[in-house]
Amino acid sequence: MKLSKNVKAWLVKNADAQSTWTDDNLFAEAATSALEAGTLTPTKFAELNGPSPDDVFGQPRVKKPSERYSSKKTAAKHVRTGEHVRDEKGKQVETISELEHAKIGAFLKHRAAKDGQQTLLTEHDRQLVGELFESEKWCGNLGGEWKTGIDGMRVKALLDDVTSGGAEVVPQFFDSAVIQFPLLHSELLPRIDLRDVPRGSSVEGASIANPTANWGTSEGTSMSPFDTASIVSQIATSIHPVTVALEIGRDFLSDAAVDVGRILIENIGQKMLEELDKVIVVGNGTTQPEGIFNASGIIDIGNPAGGAGAAPQVDDYESLVFSVGKQYRGSVMRPAFFNDTSYSRARGIPVGSADTRRVFGMDQQSYRLFENPFLIQNSIANSFAGYGALAKYRLYRRQAQEVRFTSEGKELALKNMTLLIVRGRFGGKVVDPNAFAFSNNWQA
Repeated sequence: MKLSKNVKAWLVKNADAQSTWTDDNLFAEAATSALEAGTLTPTKFAELNGPSPDDVFGQPRVKKPSERYSSKKTAAKHVRTGEHVRDEKGKQVETISELEHAKIGAFLKHRAAKDGQQTLLTEHDRQLVGELFESEKWCGNLGGEWKTGIDGMRVKALLDDVTSGGAEVVPQFFDSAVIQFPLLHSELLPRIDLRDVPRGSSVEGASIANPTANWGTSEGTSMSPFDTASIVSQIATSIHPVTVALEIGRDFLSDAAVDVGRILIENIGQKMLEELDKVIVVGNGTTQPEGIFNASGIIDIGNPAGGAGAAPQVDDYESLVFSVGKQYRGSVMRPAFFNDTSYSRARGIPVGSADTRRVFGMDQQSYRLFENPFLIQNSIANSFAGYGALAKYRLYRRQAQEVRFTSEGKELALKNMTLLIVRGRFGGKVVDPNAFAFSNNWQA
């Protein structure tokens, strides 16, 4: 006998039944006894045992917190040129969704609370964090080893146990978002070869040289063998830490998770943009990844045509381009010029002393020369000019970012501020010096 909740409630109130019963057979026996005794009439039984709203409409489903946000992404456009941004693999970069911003905000508020900050975590925030543990993969330092693809529930157990660590573990999508925001706005970063490194403090790789070919060797004549002693050479680089620190108001951390996530990831990303673009071109190779202008073996074209310190002329720009082999100048190698000053000087070259027209035309904001883009990094000295295939510069990103909050110190306390510290790790270097040409003797 199948009984509805209404019948069971009636039996508990009017017959010999108990609300603690979990066995439906016990309720069925009580209903049979009540019907036989006349305590429960067949008409009343039919009325009580009719379909309930739950039977008709089903159990109401409570929406997950994440369902309140849009997961829609749009194609990103460069803030200066207005063109669609593509990453180093040619794939179109997408913006960060509202849902990702909300998850990032909830994670950062949770991280702040774990670090002892007076942060108000609403029930909605806690539910979003719960979804992070249930559905997202994490990465970071676990048991002294850097790992990716860590199960969220394992991370939850670590974070709940203050003696087990977990301070250097973040959701994988957060680690990507910190880089993704610079990709939406940067100049050089989308064009270089970006590689993820899940473990280790250094990277070792190898390059393979091209073999030689011999023509016209007569039969019976010994052919010179190809020497393979140096066909494979080592490419090694160290991983260097970079720290971004951001002061934020304590009251701000009580705002909506989506606002917290959007504002903080944009501020962190802007600083990462500046630093990563800078080290790609002028990194010292000691405390930073090695930049293009500090790499050994790249092609030096020497003084400009007018002599050391002279203003560049047309053939100086041509020398930069044609000093690099044609195999590096195709679009797949992502070739480009660097330095805003050398671009403005190129655009200022007149047709002649009495002709104010410009050799390269008057489209001053195209930032292109000889069908190649001019990428801007303002840390390059004016006397430097460069050109090369950015696909031959490799930047290694060590997963994952370390995130922590602190409010120690008199100044922070008086200002009611807390300090967000995000620590990343990067390494990088030129992997083929023949792909780049430069001069450091142009007009200062």
